[in-house]
Amino acid sequence: MERPNKNLTKVAFAGVVGTTIEWYDFFVAGVAAATIWPSIFFPSNNPSTAVLISISSFALGFATRPIGALIFGHYGDRVGRKNMLIWTLILMGGGTLGLGLVPPYSSIGVYAGILITLLRLIQGLGVGGEWGGVSVWLAEHSHSSRWRAFWTSWVNQGVPLGLLMSSGLFTLFQVMFPRDFSTVGWRILFYIGGAVIIIGIFIRLRLEESPLFKSNKQIEKFPFSSLIKNKPKTLALMIGVFLFVNGVGYIVITFSQAYLKALGVSPVISTLSQLIASSIAVFVLIGGALLGDKIGRKKVLIVASVILVIFTYPYFIMLNTGNTLLIILAQAILWSLDMFGYSVIAAFFSEQFPTKFRYSGSGFSFHVSAALSGGLLPVIGSYLLLIFGGPSSAWPYIGGVVILYCLTSLISVVLARETIMEEISNIH
Repeated sequence: MERPNKNLTKVAFAGVVGTTIEWYDFFVAGVAAATIWPSIFFPSNNPSTAVLISISSFALGFATRPIGALIFGHYGDRVGRKNMLIWTLILMGGGTLGLGLVPPYSSIGVYAGILITLLRLIQGLGVGGEWGGVSVWLAEHSHSSRWRAFWTSWVNQGVPLGLLMSSGLFTLFQVMFPRDFSTVGWRILFYIGGAVIIIGIFIRLRLEESPLFKSNKQIEKFPFSSLIKNKPKTLALMIGVFLFVNGVGYIVITFSQAYLKALGVSPVISTLSQLIASSIAVFVLIGGALLGDKIGRKKVLIVASVILVIFTYPYFIMLNTGNTLLIILAQAILWSLDMFGYSVIAAFFSEQFPTKFRYSGSGFSFHVSAALSGGLLPVIGSYLLLIFGGPSSAWPYIGGVVILYCLTSLISVVLARETIMEEISNIH
């Protein structure tokens, strides 16, 4: 591997710190929505109904992610990547702090659920601008590197590291506050997330703008309009490519928590399984990115999607045993396969679009796909749990939906163009 310049290393560090903090905030909300919020903010005589409503409120945050991608992508392609990435952190941090302050249903009634939903929408706007901006920022700083998938993969490290932090602290605080976790303990996790956003903002303020953006002479008045006019097929394919990565990811992150709770598994075991899975996934992601720089982005994605199709039903069978070791193993395998595919996504998306609307193209395709998969799949799973009366009857149907997502992505990957040899400054 060539010796990196110091600025690229700093940008990679800033990318992973900022996205880790931001995804920590996002995942804390996901775990809380599956385990804590149903009884506090959405009480119901039917626990499955409460879980469905709570996860739906979490999923609504995905609805504003494409909107955030449009807004931040527009200004990111017009005025620069760096400034937009300050605002994404501010929105995410403010939304997270607000979620920790919302009074329970017993105090303010239905307004509790309304506030939770509004703050999730704000979080969604921030996340919508984050991934596309950071991935493009890193891709453009490493545009001449042979190891571009490796360098851009650091934005993706925010996902397993953010989940590692959220599941680790969830597990720790459940042990520290065995009686008060559902009233006080979980809120502290949100205060932490809101506060440490300041670190990410400070780091990003000290870094340079993207060199390709600074040298770009083709500033579009309406970048998204140019994107739709010039790259409609690419946009559609990228939306399809990401369906399996994001959908399977939120099976582990959010839905598995509700699923294991329905099986009667301890919440500590559920979050511990995420903790271990994320620890392994950090290294899998690095390995996948390096392999993507050797053999190509498409081959990595094809391998990941095919193996996920094969492993989906064994995954649910292992969870259904209720055995702690099998649950941890199932979560680790599924999350590792998912992160293997995710490792090349930032490079693959950034390499599909020219500089003049790269932020808009990468961010919008990523977050539309996220809304259709990570936002929708846990809701579908929760609904199937409700109508089939629990995991023992619902799991084959849930698994079938997951496989459908993987197959859709596989077709999209096959149809997309390989970009391993692209010099992204020359893409038109």
